[in-house]
Amino acid sequence: MGESRLVLNIDCRFRRPLDVVRSHFLDMRHHVDHDVHKGVRYTILDERDDRCRVVQRFKVLGMTKRDELVLYRDGQGNVVQDFVKGELAGGRLTLRFFADDADTTKATLTFDVPLRGINRLLRPVLQRVVVKTARQALEEDRVDLEERGYQPPAIQRVAV
Repeated sequence: MGESRLVLNIDCRFRRPLDVVRSHFLDMRHHVDHDVHKGVRYTILDERDDRCRVVQRFKVLGMTKRDELVLYRDGQGNVVQDFVKGELAGGRLTLRFFADDADTTKATLTFDVPLRGINRLLRPVLQRVVVKTARQALEEDRVDLEERGYQPPAIQRVAV
């Protein structure tokens, strides 16, 4: 029997230029300093070689979850989070960006994680929780980008 995986795609739109949106999703220091995602606590473990190793803690259905991930921009300009420790280890979250026009960016979030143990049986519940959580997080990112006026650090302004 092959590995069971949960794969979801969610589309969103931001009224900001593509390079600003991409920079926002790579800027973990900003996320930590400005509490962009309510209910998620990040600890930056290491920042080097255009990669950031992070621990994220949050609650799902009343249970605290802890995942360690590596965040980076791949060769196609996508923002990738590889889950390296925790329940989601072996999974990946990828954000792909498309310029709608000079000031608007469309993005597709792909969530692809293995389901192990009881999570295989809880697939329908997990799918609903992941979709709800991802949409909430993307809305918090939209607010930070559009309403709070996120500005990227100069070092990340280089376009792909």
